[in-house]
Amino acid sequence: MKSLPDSTMCSGILTTFNPKAHWTETGPDDSCDYFVGPVATLRLLTPSRHVDRMIDVRFRGEGAEADAVSSSMASQTGVIYRVTLPSDFLEGNYGSINFEDVNHIEKVKP
Repeated sequence: MKSLPDSTMCSGILTTFNPKAHWTETGPDDSCDYFVGPVATLRLLTPSRHVDRMIDVRFRGEGAEADAVSSSMASQTGVIYRVTLPSDFLEGNYGSINFEDVNHIEKVKP
């Protein structure tokens, strides 16, 4: 598990999973990079101040762990996940986060 100095444990329901989503990211030098890869969309259930917030977790080839998590989510729409997110991400008005920036994500066992 990655260590983030200031993070928040959340729970969310997987609403969609797109195995071939397209997105762009703007770099610090205003350059634009294009990506194609899996994106999992979660509707947050906790903490209460973020209920119903939608976030996208983007998987862009971060390695074996990202591949394992994204492939396990592919058929799990409607399942609840625990996810630890950076607090500055939650307190900002961001809609998407790269998997590499997520501290922890796991399916909640029924």
